[in-house]
Order: sequence, then structure tokens, then C-alpha cells
Amino acid sequence: MAQPKLSKRELKEDEFLNTSEKVLQYASRHSKAFVSAAVALLLLVVAIGSIRVYLEKYEAKASQAIYLANLAYRENLALISQDSPMERKGVPDFEKPLQIYQEVIKQFPRSHRAGEALYQSAQCLYHLSKYDEAISAYQKYLQQYPRGNLSLLAGLGLGYCYEEKSEFEKAMAAYSNAIANNPNDPLLGEAFASLARCQEVTGKKDDAVKTYEQLMEKLPNSNWKFYAERKLLYLKSH
Repeated sequence: MAQPKLSKRELKEDEFLNTSEKVLQYASRHSKAFVSAAVALLLLVVAIGSIRVYLEKYEAKASQAIYLANLAYRENLALISQDSPMERKGVPDFEKPLQIYQEVIKQFPRSHRAGEALYQSAQCLYHLSKYDEAISAYQKYLQQYPRGNLSLLAGLGLGYCYEEKSEFEKAMAAYSNAIANNPNDPLLGEAFASLARCQEVTGKKDDAVKTYEQLMEKLPNSNWKFYAERKLLYLKSH
């Protein structure tokens, strides 16, 4: 007697049942392996979660420390700023924020705030007239964060330190590097102006003229253009 033919749907259902049965049989034979794999996966998920929580707390602590340091830094900066609306009371002391910044670098070296703390520590050292230490800090920042958000500012700070030491060739090199490495930074005008200033001081009048002309070309719609125009009028008339 001929066997009845199965429909395609029935064939698929039968194939699914056979496959399911094979999977269950395999799982039954390898139950220990499945349990071990499940436990390992669970442990991995827990470990990833724990690391994430740890990193979030790590960053939060670094941010809190930076906040306190920045607060102390701004309070001291207001005491020496000509434009500050605050009444000046007391002598600025940048040692306090410096200590906090250095502590952030020490305790949270892999945090997102470490670079900011390094730059700000250099700023504090500059205000404390510890120019050699500030130079080392600025250079370290530029080495570790060559494309960091504060790289142009670090280059400017480095140049200012060299100017304070009357090492104008090194200052010009710092400003030139800052310009070359940050061609689109909003503070580029200050770097050009600082470079030209050093060129004037060292008697490189022609170089200063070229730098001011580059400044005007690079920033045609900024206040720096008018500054450069005035400087060019003076240089070309003397």
C-alpha cells in the first residue's frame, strides 16, 4: 500500500522537529559544557558591568577634583586680572590649585581629566614664575596630547615662558609649532601675534612683516586683522 505523500509544510515541520531533537540530544550529552559556558558568560557580563561602574566612579572623582582645582585657580586669577570685576582682596596663591592638579595627575592618570590637570598645572607654575618647571609641564602635555584641545594654549604658554627667560629663539619655535599644529584653532591669531612680537624684539623686521601679513590673510574677518594692520603701518614707516 503506497505511503501518503507529505506536504511541504509537513516536511518542514518534520525537519524542524528532527533538528530540535538533535539539538536537545546534543545539549543533554554536553550539559556540563553548556552550564560552564553560561556561567562564563554571566561572569563576563558581571565583570564588564563592574568595570563600567568603576570607570564611571573613577571619572567622576577626577572631575570633582578638577572642579575644585579650577575654582581655586579662577579665584587666584581674578586677583591678578586687569579685567576682573571682583574686588581684589589678598595675595594670589597658585600653590593651592597646583597641588590639586598634581594630585589629579597622580591619582587619575588615565582619566579624561588628566590632560587638563597637566595643562593647568603648567599654568599655575607659570603664574608662580617657576618657568623651567612650567616649560617641562607644557612640553609634557604637548608630547602626550599633540592633538589635544589645549595644544595651542600649551604652545602659547611654552612660548610665554621662554619670553620671560629672554630665550626668544625658543619662544619663536614654540609659537611656530603651535601655528603649524593648530591651523584652524580660534586662538591662532594670538600665536601669530606672539611670533611677530618676538621677531620684532630680535630685530627680524622683515620676518615680522611677513607674519603680520599671514595673520591678516589667515584671519581676514577678525579683530586680529586690524591689529596686524596697525603693526604693519608702524613697521613699514620706521
